[in-house]
Amino acid sequence: SIYYKFDPPFVVHLQGGASNRFLQVTIEAMTYDQTVTADIEQHMPIIRNNIVFLLGSVTYEQLSTLEGKQKLRADILTEIQKVLKEKTGKPGVEEVYLTSIVMQ
Repeated sequence: SIYYKFDPPFVVHLQGGASNRFLQVTIEAMTYDQTVTADIEQHMPIIRNNIVFLLGSVTYEQLSTLEGKQKLRADILTEIQKVLKEKTGKPGVEEVYLTSIVMQ
């Protein structure tokens, strides 16, 4: 397994609620193909953009449950695979791990 850490962590404003809430997420992707890390880096602006929009669309309430966090993880994986498939012809990433989640 080869792991790729997205650095810096993602920080977004969470949707809904009367108060300002923020989300910080550290993401690591897992692949079995060494060339995928170079593909991720080459297409990082698109990947980061799409993840920022995805993270910005979730609510504090959704992320307060285990199911919500698991869905977010799956959605991030799908988004990364979609970008890589469009740009390289292969999804490349096998798994995504949320190694840190801070909600405030």
